[in-house]
Order: sequence, then C-alpha cells, then structure tokens
Amino acid sequence: MKGRRWTPEEDQLLSELVLYTISQGGTQLTAFSEVGKKIGRTAGACGFRWNAVLRGQNPTSYSEAKKKRVYTQLEKKRKSKVDTFSEAIDLLKHTEQAWIKQQKEIAKLTQSIAKTKQKVDGIKKDNQKFQQENNSVEWVQKEVKTRYEELLQLIEHLKQETNASGVASSLTKSIVGKADSTTST
Repeated sequence: MKGRRWTPEEDQLLSELVLYTISQGGTQLTAFSEVGKKIGRTAGACGFRWNAVLRGQNPTSYSEAKKKRVYTQLEKKRKSKVDTFSEAIDLLKHTEQAWIKQQKEIAKLTQSIAKTKQKVDGIKKDNQKFQQENNSVEWVQKEVKTRYEELLQLIEHLKQETNASGVASSLTKSIVGKADSTTST
C-alpha cells in the first residue's frame, strides 16, 4: 500500500488528534503513532504529512494548541493535590521548612548587604580624603608653576638689562677707542 494518497478524512483525523494531544500536554510523536495505528500508516508517514502539509494550513490552531498546553501544564503545577489530612500536614511541614530556610538566607543576605555598605562608606571617605589631598597637590603645583613663570620673566628681564648695558659699554669703549685714535694722530 506504499504511496497511497491521503484522504481528507485521514488529514482531518491527523490534524485533530495532533492538536488535541498537544493541547493536553502530549507530544506530536504520540499523536503520530496513535493516528498511524488507526489509519494503517506509520508514525513517520503521519509526522511527514503533518509537518509538510497540515501544520502550515492552519498555523493559528497549532499555536493555540501549544499555548493551551503551556496553560494546562502551569495549572497542573499550581494545583497541589492533597487528598488526606496527613498529606496536608506533610505539605505544611515542607512549606514551613522552606520558609525557615528562606528566612535564614534573607538574614545572611542582609548581613552581607550591611558589610558591603560599610565597605562602600569607607571607600567614599577615602575618596574624599584623596580628593582633598589631590586639591592640595594641584594648588602646590599651580603655585610652583606661577613662581617658575615669574622667575623666567625675571631672568629674561635681567638678560635684557645686561645686554642693554653691555651694548652701552661696548659703544662707549668703541667711541672712546676711536676718539683716542684720532687724537693720537
């Protein structure tokens, strides 16, 4: 019977069963196997037909089935079945132990936060101290620079005075020297 065509009824059965199985929390493979037994096809053939043809025909239904599956699974997790009084007591004991464990963890975290806050406060104080020292160093550097510039200006002024007086004495010597040479002749 290899290669026989899919009938509309087979397509409908495959599509409905896959969507139902997914929405109930089952897998596609389970649905493929179940449909395959009912219509005389392999699970692989059903899977191929689903993925190649049917899933793309109604993508909204497929995504809705997946959403319903997630919702169903979440609901199952939320509902904790307690059938007997002893199960209720066990559940309460377990909840109490979890509560105590969380309280201890919260206490540890609170202590850790307090220690970290102390460290941060210490770092802030150190930072302020270093900032003040840095401001003092910057002031000293500025003062040294100002005095250095004043010293350079003074040296330049002295050079100019020395050069001016040196030129005057040179002129005087040269004039005196010329005058001496004219009088001796």
